[in-house]
Amino acid sequence: MLDWCMRNRSLQQFFALYRKNALVAWRNLYATLLRLIIAPFLFLILALLIDKALQANSSTTQQYQNVPNPSPQVIGPIPSCHSDLYIGSKDCTEILYAPDNALTQAVMNYVVSNNSIAINATAYPSQDAIQSFLLANSNNVIAAIIFIFSSNSTQNAHTLQGFLLQTNTTTKFFKGTYQDPNFFVQLPLQSAVQKSIARYQMMQIGIVVSEKELGLRQALRTMGMTEIAYWVSWAAWDLTLAAISGNLITFFGLILQLDLFLHNSYGLLFFLFFLFQLAMSSLALFVCSFIKKTQIAVYIGFGIFLIGWIMQTVVIFGVPYTPTFYTDYNYAITSVFSLFPWCTLAKGVADLGSATVSSTSPGIQWSQRKSYCLNIPNSNDQFAYNPNQEYISFTCVMPLDTIYNIYIALWIGYFVLAIYFDNILPNEFNVRRPIWYPLLPNYWFPGLESKPSLSSLDSTAGPHAVDGSIDVDVAEEESKVRALLNHRTGHPNQLSQQAEDGHANAVEIYGLKKVFPHMPCASCGCCFMCASTSDARSFWAIKGSWLTMAENQLFCLLGPNGAGKSTTINCLTGVLPPSYGEALVYGESIRSTASMDRIRSMMGVCPQFDVLWGELSGIEHLQIYGSVKGIYWRDVTQEAEDLLERVKLTYAGKQRTSAYSGGMKRRLSVAIALLGNPKIVYLDEPTTGMDPISRRYVWDIIQEAKVGRAIVLTTHSMEEADILGDRIAIMAKGWLRCLGTSFRLKQRFGSGYQVAVSVVPPLSNNDDQALILQRSAAIKAYFFQYMGLHPSEEGRVYLGYLVPKEQESNLMPFLKQLEADSARLGVTDLQISLTSLEEVFLNIAKNAEIEDARNTGNVVPVDVPLPDGTVLKVPRGEESVLNPVDGLRYKIRWGTDETGNLCVLECRQMTLQEVATWQISSGHVDSTVPSQGIPTAEPVGPAPGYPGSVDVTLPNGSVMLLPMNEKFALNPVSNQPYEILWGRNSAGTPVVLSCTPCPAIPSSVGVGSGPAVAPANYFQIQQQVRGVAEGTRPSLEACPSSYRASVPSVHT
Repeated sequence: MLDWCMRNRSLQQFFALYRKNALVAWRNLYATLLRLIIAPFLFLILALLIDKALQANSSTTQQYQNVPNPSPQVIGPIPSCHSDLYIGSKDCTEILYAPDNALTQAVMNYVVSNNSIAINATAYPSQDAIQSFLLANSNNVIAAIIFIFSSNSTQNAHTLQGFLLQTNTTTKFFKGTYQDPNFFVQLPLQSAVQKSIARYQMMQIGIVVSEKELGLRQALRTMGMTEIAYWVSWAAWDLTLAAISGNLITFFGLILQLDLFLHNSYGLLFFLFFLFQLAMSSLALFVCSFIKKTQIAVYIGFGIFLIGWIMQTVVIFGVPYTPTFYTDYNYAITSVFSLFPWCTLAKGVADLGSATVSSTSPGIQWSQRKSYCLNIPNSNDQFAYNPNQEYISFTCVMPLDTIYNIYIALWIGYFVLAIYFDNILPNEFNVRRPIWYPLLPNYWFPGLESKPSLSSLDSTAGPHAVDGSIDVDVAEEESKVRALLNHRTGHPNQLSQQAEDGHANAVEIYGLKKVFPHMPCASCGCCFMCASTSDARSFWAIKGSWLTMAENQLFCLLGPNGAGKSTTINCLTGVLPPSYGEALVYGESIRSTASMDRIRSMMGVCPQFDVLWGELSGIEHLQIYGSVKGIYWRDVTQEAEDLLERVKLTYAGKQRTSAYSGGMKRRLSVAIALLGNPKIVYLDEPTTGMDPISRRYVWDIIQEAKVGRAIVLTTHSMEEADILGDRIAIMAKGWLRCLGTSFRLKQRFGSGYQVAVSVVPPLSNNDDQALILQRSAAIKAYFFQYMGLHPSEEGRVYLGYLVPKEQESNLMPFLKQLEADSARLGVTDLQISLTSLEEVFLNIAKNAEIEDARNTGNVVPVDVPLPDGTVLKVPRGEESVLNPVDGLRYKIRWGTDETGNLCVLECRQMTLQEVATWQISSGHVDSTVPSQGIPTAEPVGPAPGYPGSVDVTLPNGSVMLLPMNEKFALNPVSNQPYEILWGRNSAGTPVVLSCTPCPAIPSSVGVGSGPAVAPANYFQIQQQVRGVAEGTRPSLEACPSSYRASVPSVHT
């Protein structure tokens, strides 16, 4: 029988999840004991002590004794005010009276003189005067008497109608004054029992929401957990705890000899507490459907508990379960109260308590669970019965039998609603089912779902790549995948396609796109039906990917944050449904529910964040995940031990994961991903937080695991990608930017070669700092003289240089020359290598940011603070910017920050030789404008000696003199036209914002073919004898308007 159960996938998952719940409860032993034993026992003990104390205090008081023939009580004298509990020895007055006249004085003098205890009485003219005194002097008077007369004449005795007796003891409790013991005992008893049961039901909300928030439930889904196994495991676990708790509460009540438990049927008490807890557990699951954060769950749980306690108190006073409320008009109020389990619990306990009001009360038996309750409020219609033999209530409107039926309905109803709302409300990945999903046949029978057709793929929706922006390798891969798609649509039964290198395709992605629609109502948490993918504000995370991932290889997917790589993995693992396109994993479609279940059975996932229960040990995690995945129960333990050995965690296999370090948790997550010998494994940053030794262990495991399966790796470690990746793809802004081997990417997208030169002296004098500095300076001058390069990295004994691609042809002759001069320069070691993969990654990310900024119109420049406190406005992607304040040009090195956004890594002043060789780009040469609270460099103002003109520094160091607001200028030396962009500074003076080369002068300027008269903004550049190399600034003087551009006159 057990073998058959374990062969059934859903049953095996149910037993695994049930075991998980039991282990978590066992490891949280204090909380479990608090729920099942400690809290009920302590509250019942408290109720017992209160009951016994009241019985002891009232045992000698005649008014609380069952005396058939009580003796008459003599009315005692008026006490002295000093005998009052709260007055004591303070100055006081016994009696005040009003009005003050001869008749009232005579009456009060008689009262005072005939009292056996000396008292005094003070007269006041009116009742208002007495009230003012009582309000101003609290706890000072025992009583006040107001005589009432029938007419204005207060002297005649026949006009005295009576008197009012008023005491000033509203908030006092005197000795000998007791409340009804039944009412006084019943309320704390009911409150104690109800609190002990309801308290932990609200704690369950936090437990379930915690699994959702930490991703534990999603991790189980990726392992193949079915929905029915998850929900039934929670229902079965709650049923187990409710049965244990119901028995314990009833058993403790019997041990403590409480009348409520002694005289009522055991079955009635057990089923009341048992079914109440089942209804509360389903209510907790229902509330969890609306909550995503554990902290919010704690607040809501406490709020529900508080509301429940208040409603219980209301029910104890008879609302709404009395004939007064149980009418056709108020029946809705009773129905609403009955939707909350704690209200019917209070009603049930109240009935059981009323049946055991005295020691002779018979209580309610199981056979009477319905017959004791009779709604006959009219006493004339009631019949006689023996209260010592049976209990009947003529004002009862809801018997215990009805309460049981209500609990069963609430248990099932809330449980079904919990499942329904959990599916239609967006989860942590904003994924939900349609509100009519229970009506879909494929929900109940996944086999009826029609398989997606590859021939009907829509690859035209969404954004499209700009012509020329697709890399040649990416375009070639897309061409191959499209050819494969055409082949598949012609042969639908073929499940694999042999790649050119002999490896079968494990994953085939056809135009995959994912868009997150704009949802205007998302902030209010409404129906989410207003989502629209056509809205311009929708976010396209994946904009169209065409690629394959081969078996026996590791495919490494890189990209900055927000690039789309995690979304791609989520689509392939079934976490997110793709918006457009398709992907096949070993021939199974990711768009089909039935196919996705089969994919999960052969898939392993190591998520970015560890999804572990802190209460469980490492081997227990592997056993539970393995059982959920479908590993035969006899083999799961052995496989778990083998994987712990492979990841070097055997010594910690039986320790709780809460005691694991970050690296140990990551190794356990890798082991979980390899459970069940999966055919495809997804590893999302598997070595994060590991020490170098553990990282090497995991790298070896991953290398070995490639045999017979495909591995998809995402990482931020370029070293890891370089070592492990057989093929590497880099994504940015939703597009696949490059694809190939590590060597291929470095060769195509690297900045060139890296040259490292060591200048360490001999061992005899390796601490000679002066010698080291001398050699370093000589190397710097040598590289600058022959290659024009500055060090990209500089250490104490070595210099690093980055040789750009455009100088690769000069590198070999230069290295030969350097080798020949190494002895003279003091070079002790020379190393050369390709650019690192990190440099490739930064270049791809930078270019993607620039392209996206231009496509979206995001031309907001980046502020770069300069050493003098001014701020340089750098347009995105520009590698050289002119500061108009001092005419200096700055070299910009771009990169990306932690969030994937473009940022300036380095901004340094260019040398004159760099300026002379720099070629001005067609991009926008911007200048600084006022920025947020930082001193800003202003563009050049009016030129001295030339009113109405400004100086403009060109990239080669020369200067042009321009009249104000002219839009075009021609450099007569190079015949290069320039377009001028004007603006104003903070003082309102016109300044040049940019000077951009343009291909030709527009015809509107008046320049035709052949010689023509140049416009007034054409000027002649005159360079003095001392040029740029000598450090002097060239001057510029204006030419007459009749100067012809075709015959430039350049003076030297």
